[in-house]
Amino acid sequence: MRHPDLAEIVEDYAPFTIEYLNDIVTVVDDSDLKQWGQYSDESLLERYKAAKDHIKASYPPNTKGEKGAKIPEVENPLLDDGVHSNNWVIHGKHTKNGKPLLANDPHLATNIPATWQLQEVRWGKENYIMGASFPGNPGLPIGRSNTMAWGITVPIVDGSDIWKEEINSEATQYKVDGEWQDLEKQVEQIKVKGQDDFEYTISYTHRGPVMDFNLMAYSAAAIFGGHIINLNDDKAQFSYGWAGASVKDEHTPSLFFKLAQASGVKDLMDYVDDLAKDGYNGMGINLVLADNSGDIGYLMLASLPVRKDQTPYIGCRILDGTKSTYDWVPNVNAKATDLPRAFNPEKGYIVTANNRQTSDNAK
Repeated sequence: MRHPDLAEIVEDYAPFTIEYLNDIVTVVDDSDLKQWGQYSDESLLERYKAAKDHIKASYPPNTKGEKGAKIPEVENPLLDDGVHSNNWVIHGKHTKNGKPLLANDPHLATNIPATWQLQEVRWGKENYIMGASFPGNPGLPIGRSNTMAWGITVPIVDGSDIWKEEINSEATQYKVDGEWQDLEKQVEQIKVKGQDDFEYTISYTHRGPVMDFNLMAYSAAAIFGGHIINLNDDKAQFSYGWAGASVKDEHTPSLFFKLAQASGVKDLMDYVDDLAKDGYNGMGINLVLADNSGDIGYLMLASLPVRKDQTPYIGCRILDGTKSTYDWVPNVNAKATDLPRAFNPEKGYIVTANNRQTSDNAK
């Protein structure tokens, strides 16, 4: 089912939109948001509408000036039928034996070499973990221990942005707030068998690397998902920022090791809150949990930037690189406690399937 009111976001000013934003069925509902103090009486759509004039004045037009001109649709590989993973956990109040049930079905194709490797590790007299891991990864993204079970899917999150940059003709500087700043140059040497090394120079703004291809000449929406616009500038240059590169500490290994040792759902959630109290940086996952005491839980974890401009859906559009107001807060990601979660929800179950994580009333 699709949210009828959010259709106008696709038609308004967004160069790229992800269709899953329209999902009515969400992992975390309003009662879960209220439980964790993440509920807002003013919906995201209402906040978006209040900011429409600001957006219209601040971003490149999405057509050649024709109001209401149709934005061409392109195929979105992220949303192909049949590729969505799912996991779910049911509280004991809905099961025959009063214990929680947890299942995980990652929809990854069969490959050679295999994507998954089954593992079992035992230590001491009673400690063990068993489950599925990626070859070479010492932790288990999907598995169980003698105290709890867990599973993951991938959340489709907005952890990156694109800025349209103004770069001088010598390709040595870019303009921000009316002043020219030097581009950082990094030379990569790539070894080629039987040939000389290939040197590749990458230019960086303070936001990230400058793309060395014409974004508008590619099927860009097939890369980023959703719709594509005509910026009327085949010489436009863009920089790309990814939150996973902006913070140095990587939390995924610590998370996987803790999953093997946690005494229960609450212990794991408390650990993550402390681990990522200054911002989470790691693999994007929808993590569902269940333990022997009967608790169930959910954490959405991902590297997400803290944007200076908090306009809803601002990450769905190309940003104006000449204005620092569209920058991220430097070297800071969203805290784990600010991301969607649930613990023993009233409805008694948690389901994820690469769908939208929260309702429209998330803070």
